[in-house]
Order: sequence, then structure tokens, then C-alpha cells
Amino acid sequence: MSTQTASEPRRPSPWSRPANLARTLARQGSDPRRLALALALGATFGTAPCVWGSTLACALCAALFGLNQGAIQLANYLALPVQLALFIPFVRLGRTLFAPSARALDIETLHAAFRQDAFAAAHSLGLANLQALAAWALVAPLLVVLLRRIFLALLRRPGFFR
Repeated sequence: MSTQTASEPRRPSPWSRPANLARTLARQGSDPRRLALALALGATFGTAPCVWGSTLACALCAALFGLNQGAIQLANYLALPVQLALFIPFVRLGRTLFAPSARALDIETLHAAFRQDAFAAAHSLGLANLQALAAWALVAPLLVVLLRRIFLALLRRPGFFR
């Protein structure tokens, strides 16, 4: 039995605002295929292990391919929690692929390295970030294809553009 009375408004789900925004963006001249591509590229760039470049990369990508700027940025920003969750796995994958003999990066090692030689530690951390970006670049094309198919299936659902 529901505790909600007939006069109380129904509480929206946390996904209703992004879904409504996606519907609005979709009505602004983007067909489902191009919108799905914009969302897939935005979500993929949003998972890149660099916090400084995904917005610019999305803007350039949308301009280059004529995609919906709002949709690509929306997906980029919604992917932020995934980016944070995948940052360490991408660093580990990058270190495994490109520097298998390198020491593992952990907080204690980084703290000690920064106290000893800040420039060398920053260089090591920057190199690990580049390796993580390279690992992401290997995974990104597959992610775009997978996400595009998922978004296209969702956008083609009956009633999505009501």
C-alpha cells in the first residue's frame, strides 16, 4: 500500500532530469543516430583519466563532426563518477602495458617521493597519467561502439521522444 495521497505530487526519480534534458536536446534537430553518437563520445571522453581535457575534447569533437554540443557535454559531465572510479584502474593498466618494471604508485610512495624531490615525483606522476591516457585510448574505441549501440537502442524505444 502506498503512503502517497492523491493530492501529493509524485516525486521524480533522479534520472528524470537528465532524461528530460536528453529528450529536449533530441528534439532540437538531432536524429537518434547522431544523438547516440554524441552521447557515446561524450561518455567516453568523460571517462578519460585526465580531469583537464574532456570538456575541450568534447567541444572539439562536436564541432568537428557537427554533433549536438549540449548532448555531448551532458554525457561528459554525467560520466564524471565513472571517470573517478576508473582513474586508478587506467593508471594500473597503463603501468602494466608501458612500464611493467616500474614501482607501483600508492599514496605512501608518492608522499615520500614529493618530500624527497618534488620535481621528480611530479614527473613520475605525469608519466603515469600519460600511460593511463594511452591505456584509455586503447579501450576508448570499443567503448564508443558499445555505448553508441546502447544509446541508440534507448533512443529508438517507443515513446522516448514524446
